[in-house]
Amino acid sequence: MNTRRLISSLIAGSLVLGGSAAVFAGQKAGCDTDHEQRMQQRLQRMSETLALTPDQQEAVQALWQQDKPKRQPQHDRGLKALDPNAADYQQQVQQHIAKAQQQLAARLQARADHKAALYAILTPEQEQTLEQMRERKPEHRGKHGAQHRGTSPL
Repeated sequence: MNTRRLISSLIAGSLVLGGSAAVFAGQKAGCDTDHEQRMQQRLQRMSETLALTPDQQEAVQALWQQDKPKRQPQHDRGLKALDPNAADYQQQVQQHIAKAQQQLAARLQARADHKAALYAILTPEQEQTLEQMRERKPEHRGKHGAQHRGTSPL
């Protein structure tokens, strides 16, 4: 009797875990779809606001495809593993700082390259309109808008 109850419990548990895994996998698969939808919405808004030509729309979309966000590891995660009592603790900390500086420099360079590539697509009038929009952007953000990471509205 106890064996039968144990087997029933194991089967029920397996079904619950299997169902949860399937739901989680479906949610992860939807992340790419959500990103694509957001990208299309951004392109639509940008097209309307800046009056992009079809060729410009294709070029912007290609640029965005090329620059898909890549999740970067956070800098301080490695610090948690360090032992403050280790003889080379300060050296290890300095290594983490140097690595974080390199990652930041790479991100800033990538953003600068992206902006230059975008401006190569736009006309001077469109660039001016985009800059005006960017100057007004903080006024239109919500309380947590400045904390949003990964993509800019334009």
